[in-house]
Amino acid sequence: INPVGTGYSAAVAPNKNRNFWGVDQDADSLKQFIKRYLTKNNRWNSPKYLFGESYGTARSCVLAYKLHEDGVDLNGVTLQSSILDYRQAGNPVGALPTAAADAWYHKKLGVTPAPTDLGAFVEEVAQFARTDYLNALRAVPHA
Repeated sequence: INPVGTGYSAAVAPNKNRNFWGVDQDADSLKQFIKRYLTKNNRWNSPKYLFGESYGTARSCVLAYKLHEDGVDLNGVTLQSSILDYRQAGNPVGALPTAAADAWYHKKLGVTPAPTDLGAFVEEVAQFARTDYLNALRAVPHA
């Protein structure tokens, strides 16, 4: 589904595309479409997933919340090429805890025994990233 004013999607008169360009307006129009589709095609009992790519990742987060608040529960959300915090884009310190959580999930940490508490492990990695890792990155000469 393309949000109104993107891709092949366009507002229907008398509305204008710009009427839908906002976080809530965007999510509300997508939510309305999804609910209508589920009803018209009798798909309420089917598995429901969202997929967001690039700027669609932030949209998917808002949309998942709005759907849940309106009684539409999802089976999952996939975020590809996600940028959820633009202040952290390209920041290796911010990315390290996520990479560690991914490695933990896929049992690729390479440490024995593996941590059992993911939350505590991610917090430990975040603390390491903010201190020793950041200091090591700062010590690398830049061209």
